[in-house]
Amino acid sequence: MLKKLTAVLLTAGAFFSANAAPKVTISGKGADASFDTIQAAIDSVKDDGEYTISLPKGTYKEVLYYNGPATIKLSGQTTEKYGKDVIISEANDGDICLNKRADSAQKKRCIIEFEGTGNLILENLTVQNTFERGSVKGSNTQAETLGYDGSGFVAAYNCSFLSHQDTLRTTGKTWFYNCYVEGDTDFIWMESTGKVALFEECEINAVYDEKHTTKIAYVGAPRMQIGPTAGKGLVIYNSKLITDPRQKTYLGRTPWRAGYYNQIAYINTKADGIEKEIWLEQPLTAPGVPQNIIGWKMDSKTAKSLKLNTKNRADIIPEADVKNEFNGRNAIVNRYFDILSNKYRKDSDTEWDLNSLAAKSGWKVSKDKSSALAKGEQDKKIVYAFDGTTDNSALKLNGFAKEEGKSHVEGNAGDSITIPLSAKAIVKVTGYNLGTGTIKAGKQGPVSYYFSNGTTDSTLSKSYVVYENNSELSITADTKTYITKIEILPDDSLTFRPVTAIKVNTYKNRKQLQGKKTMQMSAVLTPQNPTNDEYTWSVSNPDAAEIDPNGYLTAKSVKEDCVIKVIATSKDQNGVKGEAELKILKPEEGAFSAIWLNSEAASTTLEGKSDDTSVASVSKAIPSKGNWAYNSGKITSDIAKGALSFGGYSEPVKGRDKVYIDFPITANRKIEITNIEVSYGNHGTSNMACQIMWLKNGNKGNIADDTDRQVRNTKKSYRAYPTVIAEKGETVTIRVILYGLNGTGDIPIPTGKSPTIGTVIINGRAAK
Repeated sequence: MLKKLTAVLLTAGAFFSANAAPKVTISGKGADASFDTIQAAIDSVKDDGEYTISLPKGTYKEVLYYNGPATIKLSGQTTEKYGKDVIISEANDGDICLNKRADSAQKKRCIIEFEGTGNLILENLTVQNTFERGSVKGSNTQAETLGYDGSGFVAAYNCSFLSHQDTLRTTGKTWFYNCYVEGDTDFIWMESTGKVALFEECEINAVYDEKHTTKIAYVGAPRMQIGPTAGKGLVIYNSKLITDPRQKTYLGRTPWRAGYYNQIAYINTKADGIEKEIWLEQPLTAPGVPQNIIGWKMDSKTAKSLKLNTKNRADIIPEADVKNEFNGRNAIVNRYFDILSNKYRKDSDTEWDLNSLAAKSGWKVSKDKSSALAKGEQDKKIVYAFDGTTDNSALKLNGFAKEEGKSHVEGNAGDSITIPLSAKAIVKVTGYNLGTGTIKAGKQGPVSYYFSNGTTDSTLSKSYVVYENNSELSITADTKTYITKIEILPDDSLTFRPVTAIKVNTYKNRKQLQGKKTMQMSAVLTPQNPTNDEYTWSVSNPDAAEIDPNGYLTAKSVKEDCVIKVIATSKDQNGVKGEAELKILKPEEGAFSAIWLNSEAASTTLEGKSDDTSVASVSKAIPSKGNWAYNSGKITSDIAKGALSFGGYSEPVKGRDKVYIDFPITANRKIEITNIEVSYGNHGTSNMACQIMWLKNGNKGNIADDTDRQVRNTKKSYRAYPTVIAEKGETVTIRVILYGLNGTGDIPIPTGKSPTIGTVIINGRAAK
């Protein structure tokens, strides 16, 4: 019966489409009206009240959009299991993009797209995306039923969600109870701002699609922002998983290769027909944190259903955690793992009472005795907010001041804030728009904060562990800083996990570097999750090389070969050091190196730098038309220290003439370009490639062209062949192009992927 549910609903849709869809009614804060469409009813909501839109049995051929503060309930007027005779249905994907009010193809391809600060409640209905692979020209087969991009919550009861790829996409906190979900590729996934998506007592069907070329199904593909805390992620709880023997099925995978955590937990879930490997490849986890806490995991009951031998498996959740952290909906949704203190905690910021919601809605749900607050745990957070809602008289503001009409205090270089402490604590400092500086308590080592996201619409945070009984903590600005909130979570159990060793690595384990060349250094800390994971860089001989705070080393023009030590020093109070030897060679005669986008400042000004202007000088980088902006979050720091992302485009970008940056070099002697080092990537999955071209005197030619698509971000060196020559006085421009590429050829770059070009280095030499 369940494997044929899609076909049954399509038949029902055909029946109701022959007649006009019934009128819907809305009730709530001052509302009592009927409408011809669901969207018209939604559009009538003008404030932040609670509204119920009642849907009689039938099929509603429309896509829905809302962006606002209200709590909106879509209520199917049926008692049918999974709401199968109240159907919201359309054929939509990233090429069709029917949801025109949304601002990106990722949102436009959803049947329901919900944004803003409001909440969405669904009951007794079906949301179906009837898009079929191959039905339209294009390569984007992602076709959500529901896309939730709000900061509130989503709750669904006795509902069906039917599609193939990316059936459900959520953020924040969501709860699906007694629901049916079907799809094939990554059909339950979570955006990076998601905390938890709980599927309780649900039936989840990995369906087979004859038109799907891979014949592989992946149930979960959630991603989560890297940070000091992690919610439970995607949790399949007391549920049933159905598979089809005509295809391979995996419990989860990650389409991303870096930059996120992967959080999935299967608890007391019955499943068979899953591949022996269970998961495809390895999850993205937090350094030093076991996979059975942050990663892909299951309890022993699910493992037994899969006929797995649990001995020595890294993905089995300890029974104590199952009992305390996955023992009911309130504990699952309202507790998170705190990496800094290495334990689970109550989420007091966004606590959500699911039992009260169910009772208010009249839903029949199983009893839940779990709690957001663990036995013996205290909920005593202290908050200093600068929006006028808290008493901040205990703080000492030394130069920082409240800006009139704003929700922040502003300080300049050297200004500080002193915070009183009465116990060990985790202190979280939040800011936006601008700000760099340090946080420090007593004799403990400092950490650096960075709030320069260029906007007041979103915030950045930095946490600091006070593991000694200090009486105060100081925040000191290095540059102009905006701080919006300071939170203190007292915890006398906090202990110091010091850095005990540092291993310094050269790029690709290289042992030597020619003068005027550059190299990215990296460091590995032991343990992997110390209390303070920050460190500084230095070199033993500043006359031979220099290194920036991010480990980007530049060899100088030495007269004789020499050996230096590259040193990383922990910023915690013990100051442990690690070092690696590197031989610096004399530079090649007439060699030069030009660099762009190697820092935030360089990514903003677009200025480049040549290390020998007697041979060649450079001009500002010139991006192609479009919305380019500095964004360090789109490319990992071990790849590049600066970056420009191309964003804000509402349609897929086709061709190789749209996303590129030009880097002009003027020859002060006759020169030849020898190689180009490029860092690049994108914010989503792979399917991204790079082409390098030269332009001179109205002519152009190809230098290199990737033949395979890359992971999320990469760093490559391209040899300039045939040799690119510029006579004295000529300007040659190197163009770095990003374009979409899959296994069959060029494809458009989908919206929401933010193609990014990071640090670019062009090397050359004087020519005869």
